[in-house]
Amino acid sequence: MCLPPSSPQTLAVLDDLLPSDHKLVTWETAFLSPYSPGPRPYCPHRRTGRWQVDTGRLHGGLEQTTPSQCDWRQLSLLARRCQYRRPSCKYKDSVELKQLCRLRNTLTDPNQRASMPRHILATRRAERARWLHDLHAAALAGDASAIAFLKAKHKPKTTWNHLIGHSGSQPSAIQNVKDHFQQLFAKTSLTDRSTACASHLAMLQAHMATTSPQPISSEEVIQALTKLKMTKTSGSTGMSNEFLLALGHTDDGELLLRRLLNTMLVQGDIHPDLLIGIACLIPKSASPTLATQIRPIVLLEAAQKLYASILMQRLAPHWPPLTAQLGAVPGGQPVEALFAAQHMMAIARVTGKEPIFIKLDIKGAFDNLSHASVASFLATLPANDTTP
Repeated sequence: MCLPPSSPQTLAVLDDLLPSDHKLVTWETAFLSPYSPGPRPYCPHRRTGRWQVDTGRLHGGLEQTTPSQCDWRQLSLLARRCQYRRPSCKYKDSVELKQLCRLRNTLTDPNQRASMPRHILATRRAERARWLHDLHAAALAGDASAIAFLKAKHKPKTTWNHLIGHSGSQPSAIQNVKDHFQQLFAKTSLTDRSTACASHLAMLQAHMATTSPQPISSEEVIQALTKLKMTKTSGSTGMSNEFLLALGHTDDGELLLRRLLNTMLVQGDIHPDLLIGIACLIPKSASPTLATQIRPIVLLEAAQKLYASILMQRLAPHWPPLTAQLGAVPGGQPVEALFAAQHMMAIARVTGKEPIFIKLDIKGAFDNLSHASVASFLATLPANDTTP
């Protein structure tokens, strides 16, 4: 590494010693040893991503772990020990092709050195064609990573320059995005929300004082694990759905996972890592200019989602019955909605009346949640049902 060079300097004194139409120019450059940065500081974002599980390492780690003494930290270390990144779908030169490239550097015959590059290019062309064929075959077979890679290959790259330019500066763009989502998701202040929920929470705590939590059973854990979706991005600790599912396939792992969930339910001991969510901003277009053109998602811990799924399974029988909703209900299918639409159009043709169809899209229907309504519903449940 070299420092910025000094500006050129002319030695004008030489004109007095030796008259000439040329000038002697000097240039100073200082060379230093290469910069070697230290270890990167730990950042929660470095553990997020898609992971696969080495079952051999998982079984070995479970043999060294005592389920009755394992806590969340040890479970996180076990996940780090037996997980590895999903392999990339990008093209890579084969070992044989790399060997040909090394061989070319050792050749001395001019004819061989001239023909070897053509042979290397032909080999690489054939390997790339085979790689692309296998990639399309994997995508047709339903491989999520292959499908995502092919989609990203033809997807225009996203840039935030238009948003920054429209806002005036980068700090202004950040503040505009922050204000937009603050207004969208947090219209009610924490003080007002706590005040609205106070009476319902007091009633719920009074019910809880006379009941005892029902521990989570093995059947509930297995049922919740089967609903987890694979190839999803993990939370801040990197613990993936694949890891939890692999734990559930072993007796020791299922016992370890169930003990952790029951600790959260019965003792209320929830590790701070389970309360961390990483917000990611996904642009709706290639060049967003407004905050409304951004869709946020939150990367939560897989164990937290598993815990919430079990609680929702227990509360599902107590939810009010759906009377107006016809879609996205148990037993319903999209074909029923299509049949209803076709039936209405057939009636309109027979009667000769001009039909009027209205499509309604409620803006931000799922952006906000009334915590007071949820607390009120839980407080009105019978005392033996308020403790999941």
